[in-house]
Amino acid sequence: MNLNERQQSILNILRERGKISVISLAKELNYSEMTIRRDLTKMEKAGLLKRSHGMALENDINSQPITTRSFAQDSEKRKLCKKASQYLTDKMMVYLDSSSTCLYLVPYIAEHKDMCIFTNSVQVLLSAANFHIPCYLTGGKYFEKDMCLLGAQAENYAENINVDIAFFSCAGYTEDGRITDDSEEQTAVRLAVMKHAGKSIMLFDSTKKNVTYAFTVCREEDIYKMITVS
Repeated sequence: MNLNERQQSILNILRERGKISVISLAKELNYSEMTIRRDLTKMEKAGLLKRSHGMALENDINSQPITTRSFAQDSEKRKLCKKASQYLTDKMMVYLDSSSTCLYLVPYIAEHKDMCIFTNSVQVLLSAANFHIPCYLTGGKYFEKDMCLLGAQAENYAENINVDIAFFSCAGYTEDGRITDDSEEQTAVRLAVMKHAGKSIMLFDSTKKNVTYAFTVCREEDIYKMITVS
């Protein structure tokens, strides 16, 4: 589902408040209740929110498939990747993780000459193919929700690649610089890539701020750069 500006505003409001009535949304966004209800119906079918008794309720986006997450915070992810693109130059070996954010970097990579992508993401592989960018995909067990490869084989492959730059996005970061994720398997692959990456860069939209999950990936001082929307 491609979100329009109004639908993205609905998602942003739910991220901030958790829930809101149809009546309040209509007044706040200055649209009719009928228009808002149509939006909510489409967005619920896409798994972006829940509805109950005249209310729109936040859905935990991290639990949703990547095909759904890709459209959440769409404008922020595009801005993050535009900022990140300044670190790209010709003839680079680039790693992109399987986050929905890093997928937006592929068109920027395509603007440069003699680039090569390494990834554990099937979506990144398909996007790279559309731009005719050479791409290496790790082995491993296929994880359907994130459309990626994980496990021991993916980790072993990741430990043996030497990319110039690696881009990641994790589930949360704290003000004191701790970067965490809800997946032990994803964390392991990211750490393996970081061991030999020339530069490691983390990208975070506003929903990731001051959120802590079970597995610590690294701290801000352990990476080259952390890019946020602010």
